[in-house]
Amino acid sequence: MKISAVVVTYNRINCLKKCLQCLEKQTYPLSNIIIVNNNSDDGTTEYLSTLTNDLYKIKNLSENVGGAGGFSIGTKYAFEHTDSDYFWVMDDDTYPTSSSLEELVASVKEKDGHFGFLSSNVQYSNGGGANCPEASKDWNKCIDQSLIKVDIASFVSLLYSRDTVRKVGLPVAEMFIWGDDFEYTSRINNKLGTESFFVIKSLVHHDSNNMKVTIYDCPLNMLSRYKLMYRNNIYAMKHNFPKYNFVRKMLSDTLLLFLVLCKADNNKCKRFMTVLKGILSGIFFNPKIKFPNLNNNYKDNN
Repeated sequence: MKISAVVVTYNRINCLKKCLQCLEKQTYPLSNIIIVNNNSDDGTTEYLSTLTNDLYKIKNLSENVGGAGGFSIGTKYAFEHTDSDYFWVMDDDTYPTSSSLEELVASVKEKDGHFGFLSSNVQYSNGGGANCPEASKDWNKCIDQSLIKVDIASFVSLLYSRDTVRKVGLPVAEMFIWGDDFEYTSRINNKLGTESFFVIKSLVHHDSNNMKVTIYDCPLNMLSRYKLMYRNNIYAMKHNFPKYNFVRKMLSDTLLLFLVLCKADNNKCKRFMTVLKGILSGIFFNPKIKFPNLNNNYKDNN
């Protein structure tokens, strides 16, 4: 079983170095480490040029296309230019423990490859558990295998197969950031009708604090991200869930407009407009799902 890691990085050279060190120490060896550099200007490009190990495949981009664009480009490259069976994606501030991939592989074998995606047990640097994935109603059906059934997960250590990409396509690059993983993992489960799992024993550290901020009190420089999140989540609900979920999402976001005016700590108008613009753009946001070049499938052609 061959596995390629896909790491997306932007201006966090020290995080990237630590991430790569963790990947090199995996007890289950990787076939490739694909690094998508989002036009970093902090010395990352120069550092990547010093990596001479054949394990590394570098994609230096001419612009920052966000996490969503990076994961889309990285997955496409892995599909078309490697013979890997599975792709393991993560941000540059993701630090897998040495046995993280080995535990994911053990779960692949346990389920005989019959799953949509596998998500690691992600712990924030402040000790808190990640706010994603989201457990399914029958979450404990495989608990005896140290697996929790989940509906969605994040791109912080996510494993999916070549066959999955062939069937459902690539992450939506146009989402840029916040919500692209929600859309992709919900698309996988919806389109394939599969079950997906949180792998308890696959431990990963995320170099980020679990900030308990909301649209009511977040710093103003985060508002643009919230706008994208509302837009992206509406798109995902519209395309990957039953219609009543989309209606419920629209109602809850509309209610949020009034709650912001009542509960926001400051800058109520800016926060209100962030939600409103997110809702409106979500209604009309309709990027086409892209697929890798299926005629340029490295694994099938070599």
